[in-house]
Amino acid sequence: MRMTAAFLAALALCVFPSAEPAADLLRINRDAYDLSAATGGDFYFWVPGEFASSGVRIPLGQDAVLLSYGELSGGMRRFCFPVDTVVPRLALFLGAQGKDRFRILRPGGIEMTHGGGTDLKEFRHMTIASVDAPEPGEWCLVAEGKGLHAFSARVASAPPGKGGERPVPISVVGADFIDPKGYLGREGYMPKKVKPRAGKTMQFSVRMNGPFDTVSFELVAPDGTVLIRPNPIAVDGEELIGECVVPKTPFRIAVRGRDRSGREYARVFSPLMTP
Repeated sequence: MRMTAAFLAALALCVFPSAEPAADLLRINRDAYDLSAATGGDFYFWVPGEFASSGVRIPLGQDAVLLSYGELSGGMRRFCFPVDTVVPRLALFLGAQGKDRFRILRPGGIEMTHGGGTDLKEFRHMTIASVDAPEPGEWCLVAEGKGLHAFSARVASAPPGKGGERPVPISVVGADFIDPKGYLGREGYMPKKVKPRAGKTMQFSVRMNGPFDTVSFELVAPDGTVLIRPNPIAVDGEELIGECVVPKTPFRIAVRGRDRSGREYARVFSPLMTP
């Protein structure tokens, strides 16, 4: 499902290309942007003729560490996130209608540059980068710009190692709100997936895999701001149950914790939930 949503968001950019800039802001197709924001896809802020010579490949099926959409009002904003131990490759995307300056800071505040396992491409309204075997710690996207933006950090899959084995990153496989009473199945009562209802106290299920040790929950706004931190109430192997009062505004389910090496991690389930 994540791959399909990302593909649709990317396809929208081909169907609805960007138009000429209006004043100092790039004119975009708002329906295509809203589709990207709803599915957790990257919205590419191309100016006419820029894509053909870009050499950019649109990535699909990656787990989000950070997602942010909405308005930039000028000035500097910082978006920080943890990178854990088992991250074979980190993909970073910053785009906005008005780009003044975008920077990517490694742990320790060192600004990213091109070379040495790092690919960094600058465009008129975007910065797109990838890092092989990124060092664990706190990374930050620093943005100065205006208008609608789309920022993301994603964990890319690793190529097979010797013997065809791949490192397995921490991943959120799925997340749903549930009715714990559910329905009667072969193994007793099974939780039933339901739509979140604003203002109601409800339970949700998060399915994860990979080398995670501890887990806490967050419900985050489209721009990545934390709305609430729900209470974990049950753990059943790789399925975790949380409970919260459902916000009145759209949100995503996110998880944070420590991996088995003691490093902090974060993951965001890409689809936007609307009560």
